[in-house]
Amino acid sequence: MKPQISVIVPIYNAERHLRRCVKSILTQTFADIEVILVNDGSKDRSWDLCEEFALQDKRVRIFTKENGGASSARRYGVSEAKGLFVSFVDADDTLPNTALASLHQYSLSKNLDIAQGARRFMPLATGKEEVSHFCQEESFGRLTYIEKLFNGYCHAGPGGTLYRRYLFTPETFNLEEDIRVGEDFCMNLSLGIQANQIGLCNHIVYNYIENTNSITHNYQFHSLLPQIHQAERIKRLLKEAELFESFATVYYRFVISNMASACFHNKHLIHNNYLDQLVNEVEKYKMDRLSRFLLLMFKHPNLYFFFYIANKLRQMVYKLMIF
Repeated sequence: MKPQISVIVPIYNAERHLRRCVKSILTQTFADIEVILVNDGSKDRSWDLCEEFALQDKRVRIFTKENGGASSARRYGVSEAKGLFVSFVDADDTLPNTALASLHQYSLSKNLDIAQGARRFMPLATGKEEVSHFCQEESFGRLTYIEKLFNGYCHAGPGGTLYRRYLFTPETFNLEEDIRVGEDFCMNLSLGIQANQIGLCNHIVYNYIENTNSITHNYQFHSLLPQIHQAERIKRLLKEAELFESFATVYYRFVISNMASACFHNKHLIHNNYLDQLVNEVEKYKMDRLSRFLLLMFKHPNLYFFFYIANKLRQMVYKLMIF
C-alpha cells in the first residue's frame, strides 16, 4: 500500500536540529506517512543520525547525495516518493503534531491539488512567537493562486504546504544552479500552473525556527545573475503556459523589487546592464508608485545614494505605521 503522504526533509549539516525535526514528523497524529531524509552532502554527523532514525522507524527512508542545495535535495526526494501527497520540512524546522492531519483533511474536503496552512515563526532576535495567518480561508483556481503568489498573499516557500504528487514534473526543479534564494517561488509557481484547485486554511501546520546559519541569513549579493536567472525562469514558466501577458504587471513589479533589494545590499550591482534592459521592457506596462521610484534608480544609477536613503526612510515609516 502506498502511504498517503511523503514527507521530504533536505539535510545539510543539520545535526544540531535534525533529531527535533524528525521527531516532530514521526509523532504526527496522522501516521500513514513515509519520511524521506535526503542527506545533501553533509560534513557533520547528519548521516549517522539518518541511519539511526531508519533503524528506529520503518517509515523512514534515507538517501545520500553530493551537495547540490535544498532544491536539488527536494528533487531527489520527490523522485523517490511513493505517497499520494508530498510535503516538505526543512531540517531546522518542526511540525505541530496535528499538521499533516489538518492539511490532509482540508485537501480531501475541498478536492485540492495544493493546500497551505498557517505558520508559526520563532525569531531569534525577539524570542517572541508570531503566527502568520491568511486573510481568510478560501479555495480558488490557478489564476487566482498565481496572483496571490506574486503579491505575497500565500506561501512562496514549501513549508506548511501539502501538494498532490502528480503535480511534479521534470520541469518543476529545472533551475539554474546559482538560484539558491528564490528557488522556492519558482517551484510553487511551476506547481501552481499545473494545479486546478488551491486552498488556504488557518490551522497552524508549520513551525519556522529562525536559523542564523541558513542560506537566507548568510546570502551574499555578489552578482545579479541569480536574480536574473530567477526572473527569466519565471518569465519562461508563464510564457510556456501562455499566461505572461495576463501577469506581466505583477511579474515586473516582483522582478523590480528583487533587483532593487539586491542593489541595496550591494551598491555596485546598480550598474548592471540588465537593469537598463528591464527599464525598456517595462515601459508599456502600468507600474505602481514604488516600482516607478525604483525604475528611476535603475535609469539614473548615479543618484543611487539618494534612492538608498529614501528607501530606508520609507521602510522606517512603514514599520511605524504597523506598530
